[in-house]
Amino acid sequence: MLEYADYECPYCQQIQPAIDKVEKEYKGMLSYQYKDFPLPMHANAQKAAEASRCAESQGKYWEYHDRLTSTKQLDLGALKSHARALNLDAAAFDKCLDNSEAADRVKASATEAQTLQLQGTPTFFVNGRFVSGNISYEVLRGVIEEELSATGAKKLADSGQEARSVKNPEKP
Repeated sequence: MLEYADYECPYCQQIQPAIDKVEKEYKGMLSYQYKDFPLPMHANAQKAAEASRCAESQGKYWEYHDRLTSTKQLDLGALKSHARALNLDAAAFDKCLDNSEAADRVKASATEAQTLQLQGTPTFFVNGRFVSGNISYEVLRGVIEEELSATGAKKLADSGQEARSVKNPEKP
């Protein structure tokens, strides 16, 4: 499952509990990946995405991502405060964020979304299947079930073999 999202998008914030739930429910069968698509109407989205990439350079991308999605505090002071709460190297984080060192990575992800002609966030691809908008947990779960059935992944889980579950923001 690949998501293109914006930390400031209210629909992305609304769907986050459903994503958390399906990640737990399908552990071992679901790979979840996040791509930045900060929308221009959200004043804090670009810096929040950059901050998550600055945290990634210190090996704490997902911890930082989860903090942003749970607190929804995205102003510059909060972004730096989150880094300190996660015991990141504050000086390195601040330098990365203040100098927009991660801006090119965020821009590359956003450009990819534009190339795919995505219109908004959140947008998901589940095994390549396009799902967009303010969807519910039930809809997301239904799409995942259909895709797992189509690929036979349920059989893998039933066989006792472990499927790979990875949170890797860089791989499509």
